Amino acid sequence: MGINERLVNHLRRFGLTVYEGRAYAVLVSKGILKAKEIAENAKIPYSKIYFVLNDLESKGWVEIHRGKPSLYKPVPPHDAIESSKERILQRLKDAEVEALSQLERLYAGQEGVRKVELWNIVGTGNVLRRVEKMLAQAEREVWVAVTMNHQNIVKLLGKRLVEIIRVLEMKRIDVKMLAIAKEVGIVTDFLGELIASIEVRWKQDAELPGGIGLIVVDDKQALFNFGGRDELSATWSDEKGFVYMLKEVIKNIWLQAKPCLNPVTY
Repeated sequence: MGINERLVNHLRRFGLTVYEGRAYAVLVSKGILKAKEIAENAKIPYSKIYFVLNDLESKGWVEIHRGKPSLYKPVPPHDAIESSKERILQRLKDAEVEALSQLERLYAGQEGVRKVELWNIVGTGNVLRRVEKMLAQAEREVWVAVTMNHQNIVKLLGKRLVEIIRVLEMKRIDVKMLAIAKEVGIVTDFLGELIASIEVRWKQDAELPGGIGLIVVDDKQALFNFGGRDELSATWSDEKGFVYMLKEVIKNIWLQAKPCLNPVTY
């Protein structure tokens, strides 16, 4: 069986090299093998196979039964991917803290640097009009994140948001919704039939950047910092670097969230 290079490319996203991805794919398809057998099947030079397999072991993808000869066994795919994902997320968090610390110092020392412009929007009607305008301008993708444990935002934004998302889905805009809720049933009740049409993930507990709700459109603009008791308020920005940062934080939470399936398919 030939090497599935598309699969290998997917594995590279989890921190594997091309040779490591090939070796792991061969082990998963054929089971426990010797180094020579892996090299032959994965088309890896024999002079490099031991380095490749040792690196796979250190990354948590392969178990080595040492002997004469040593035998190599794949770690179950789900376990290997989950542990790699956790390491990647941790590295991102560590890098985020360090990078922001250094960049903020550099940023503070510059003269004439453009400040991030933030516009406060007050009133449920004004917030909804801003949401409608943003989503009408969407060309490629929309990220929506909302804390449904906060009943006020569900009550005030509620069904209108669902209606707007339905229009986006009809326009073939890629919509991803991240819902923070105590129970998955809260999410399915809120979205109704729409949950079968867009990609929704659910997390029981997480802090969204900028408060209890966040909408990012095409990496160009963001609405966040939703609040208010009787009337909604929110903050809007189209500063690209700031919008990109908000989106990246959502994506990190998204990777840890669970797919929210249509209850009809359970």
